Amino acid sequence: GTTIYQRSPDLPGPFVPGWDFIHAAPFANDDSGHGTTVATIVAGAPNNIAGSAGIAFGVTIMPVKVIDFQNDSDMSFITGGIRFAADHGADIMNLSLGFPPLSRFRLLGLTESEIRQMFQPLRDAVNYAQRRGVIVVAASGNFDEGEVSLPAGYPGVIAVGALNPQDTVTE
Repeated sequence: GTTIYQRSPDLPGPFVPGWDFIHAAPFANDDSGHGTTVATIVAGAPNNIAGSAGIAFGVTIMPVKVIDFQNDSDMSFITGGIRFAADHGADIMNLSLGFPPLSRFRLLGLTESEIRQMFQPLRDAVNYAQRRGVIVVAASGNFDEGEVSLPAGYPGVIAVGALNPQDTVTE
């Protein structure tokens, strides 16, 4: 029953305390590897075992976990994580997540009002972080539908995406 916190050797830090909203725990263990990969691209030490160096190695990292190992979450975890990071001094936050395009919700028969209401907590949390001076970066989406996912689609959020060698959206 004991979980041991392990930090990637590619990420020497510095680190500030984060939070795991999935398990309500102080150590945000990365059980899918995605967060560690993204953090290594940004802040990985030079000459690390990944064979690369982060573009901004030496920056301080605050690990905040809002998605489980199956890539599932709850809106309250996501909005809680955004607010946590903003309240604890984050300057830049990376949200490697995105919701399906809003057109899919329309196809399911949801009205514009229902969609707006469903995503209002997310919009409020992003606005909260931005008002505190946090630069918000988010995944543009892996849906290949020509529509930027939320939260990347909100004003002022930097949307990031990638294409694979076949010139299609990277999964």
